Amino acid sequence: MNLQKKKKQHFVWRKYLKGWSENDSIYCLMDGRIFKPGLMGVGQERYFYKLKELTEAEINFIKAFIDQDQRPMIRELNHGWIDFFNQVFKIRDLLDNHGVSHPEADKMLDVLVHNFEEDFHGRIESDAIKFLEMLYRKDLSFYDDDGELIEFLFFICQQYFRTQNIDSKVRAAIGSFKGFNVDGMWSVLRHTSATSVGFSLYQDRADFRPVIIENTSNIPFVTGDQPIINTHAIGLSLEEVPSELEFYYPLTPKLALLLTRNPDLNRKGTISVGEEKVTMYNGFIYSQAGKQVYSSERDALEQLLNG
Repeated sequence: MNLQKKKKQHFVWRKYLKGWSENDSIYCLMDGRIFKPGLMGVGQERYFYKLKELTEAEINFIKAFIDQDQRPMIRELNHGWIDFFNQVFKIRDLLDNHGVSHPEADKMLDVLVHNFEEDFHGRIESDAIKFLEMLYRKDLSFYDDDGELIEFLFFICQQYFRTQNIDSKVRAAIGSFKGFNVDGMWSVLRHTSATSVGFSLYQDRADFRPVIIENTSNIPFVTGDQPIINTHAIGLSLEEVPSELEFYYPLTPKLALLLTRNPDLNRKGTISVGEEKVTMYNGFIYSQAGKQVYSSERDALEQLLNG
C-alpha cells in the first residue's frame, strides 16, 4: 500500500483532458484570465476527497433519504455506500476498542482517510478507458450491451456528480442544515445520486440515447471543470430543479457526446454541427463551469470572455 497522502486530488479526469492538451499543457480560463498550466495543476483541489466521519444523526438522515426511493434494489445498493465510505472509521474504532495503537497503523488509516475516495474514482476511470476510446472512434455499440451500458452510465453519472462545482452547489443549496456536516454527507450522497440517476437512465435506455456530435467548424469544443452538464439546467437558479435531463459531454475539440431523449436527435447516431451550435455548446460549458474552462486554443477562450 502506498503510504503517501495524495494532496492534489483531481475531480476532472486527467486522461480525458489530454484530448485538449499539448505536451500535457492546456489553455485554461479562470478568474477572467487565460493561461496555460500543466494538466496536474487543473481540475483539482487539495485533499478534495478526504473522508469526513459522519455522526449517527447524519447517517440516519442519509438512510432516510435513500429509503425515499421506491426501487428496492437501488435502496439496497445505496445503503451499501454508507458502509463503504464508513469502513475506515469502523476499522479505527475497532482498533481503539481493543487497545491497539501502532504508529504504522495510525499512518495507514490516515492515508486511507485522505486517499480512499480518490483511489476509488481512479478505479472507475481505469475501467472507463475502453468507453472513451470507443467514443473517439464514434463507436456506440456498448450502448446496446446491458452490462457495458450499466457500467458506462455509472461512470457518466460519477463524472457529473464528483466535481467541485456540484459540491459547491449542494453546500450553497443546503447550507448548514440541522448543523450537519454537509461536506461529509455529500461524500456518500454523490455516489447514491450517481447510482440512482444512472439506474434511471438505464431503465429509460430505449428513449434516452447517445448521439455523437461532430464539429465541422474552425472553433474547437471547449470543456470545463464541470465536464458533463445537463443542458436543461442552463439558466436555472440553485432553487430551480430541471424538468428534464440531457447530458452534454465534450470529448475532444472536434467530438462531443449528447445523451438525450430528443426524438429529433436520438435516432441519428451521429450529427454534424457548425459554428453556431459549437458556440452555443461552448457557452453552455462556460455557464456551468465552477472555476475553470479548458481549450486546445486560446482564441476559443477569448471568444467566451468577450462574448
